[in-house]
Amino acid sequence: MPNLHLTPLLSKLMGIPLVRIPTGTKRRELADLTNGLRPLPVDGLIHGAIASDYQKSRIDLMCEELGWRGFAPLWQKNPEKMWREFLNAGFRAIVVGVAAEGLDAPWLGREIDDQAIDDLIALRERYGIHLSGEGGEYETLVIDGPNFLRPLIVRSWEKSWDGMRGSLKIRAR
Repeated sequence: MPNLHLTPLLSKLMGIPLVRIPTGTKRRELADLTNGLRPLPVDGLIHGAIASDYQKSRIDLMCEELGWRGFAPLWQKNPEKMWREFLNAGFRAIVVGVAAEGLDAPWLGREIDDQAIDDLIALRERYGIHLSGEGGEYETLVIDGPNFLRPLIVRSWEKSWDGMRGSLKIRAR
């Protein structure tokens, strides 16, 4: 997952407290998260699962164990409709990772706009990619939206491209 180092800054830009929970191996990850979340004074979890049964089932299992309600507002949503609503709501995102045929180096750093959505639709039809990147085809970074106190300012980036896949390491303020 590119740019996890920006999580503390994004938390600050949205005015949302950041809770860090260290996890061990993939096998222990769910138990570590459950134990780390247990003391929080909340009774639910909103998450971004879109199409991955594996992801949703793991989060649902964790919520069940905690006695919390889990809510996935994007679950099984039409990806094109989801992207159009995202833009209409005033969010902005850039592509920070690509790993699928048709998604080449020029996609890195590209802002998701109506033309980018149209281009992704064409790539879905030609190569079968998931429009929301649920198969790991691409990763995005949200840089602004109605829940931000101020936008993320991208100062620079370091591009990594191996001829088939690539990523951006963002430096921001």
